[in-house]
Amino acid sequence: MQLVIQPTPPPAVAQPSHSRPLQVAQPCDSEQPHLQPHSQPLPSTAAARSRQQGPLAQPHLRSCSQPLPSTFKRVIQPPPSSLPTNPVSFLSRAARKNGAIKSRLDRTFRLNKYMTFLRDKCGFHFGWHGQVTPNHGNACDVADNIDCEEYTAYRRSFHFAPYTYCFHCCLPQERKFNGEQPSCHAGYAGKERCPFHGFIFKAVFALWCRGGLRGLYDGDSLPEFIDWVNKEDAEQGAYINCVEAFDWYCKALEEANPSFFL
Repeated sequence: MQLVIQPTPPPAVAQPSHSRPLQVAQPCDSEQPHLQPHSQPLPSTAAARSRQQGPLAQPHLRSCSQPLPSTFKRVIQPPPSSLPTNPVSFLSRAARKNGAIKSRLDRTFRLNKYMTFLRDKCGFHFGWHGQVTPNHGNACDVADNIDCEEYTAYRRSFHFAPYTYCFHCCLPQERKFNGEQPSCHAGYAGKERCPFHGFIFKAVFALWCRGGLRGLYDGDSLPEFIDWVNKEDAEQGAYINCVEAFDWYCKALEEANPSFFL
């Protein structure tokens, strides 16, 4: 009879009551079964807040497919001096300038008509009586009504810039092809004696002496008259006041008698 000896089992080790049960290792992702929608873990508070704030809250999480936020750029305007202040004012200034040019050319047209008819005529008779008579020279009887000293002071007061007015007759001259010189005067500029020598000067002075400028100029003082007759308002399309007074007088004669200068 053979004796069989059974091994004695080791004594069991008592586990403490507060110890956790041993965790079993989880399989890898490839082996983990798919979770149902109701079993997915809830997002953390930080992740939920980042989604509420949008992509701007975490710019480093923005993908390339997301549009960039709109940015506002400051537009730098050029200096005010280089911009037209008001297109309307610019157009109005251009219209006034063109109107002034046309007004002076209209006066030139009339002066050419008047002076063509008054060539070699007496300026004193024309201004005093409104008559067209041959030039009497020093034998003019109307000159007896004219103070020679006053006329000399008046005549010597005119000083014109080059190519503005004829010093001999006060008619406008050509300047940079502006067309202001009457065609009847164009052939005599600087070549020979002006055929209208002194006519406008004499006619306007005789008009003032007899009070014929009332309504256009009402002054009686010679210095004031000399100051007025030398003024010019080119911006308004006018010539020097001596020419303006002559043109005003001739228009009045033509309105009274349309065939006066024919």
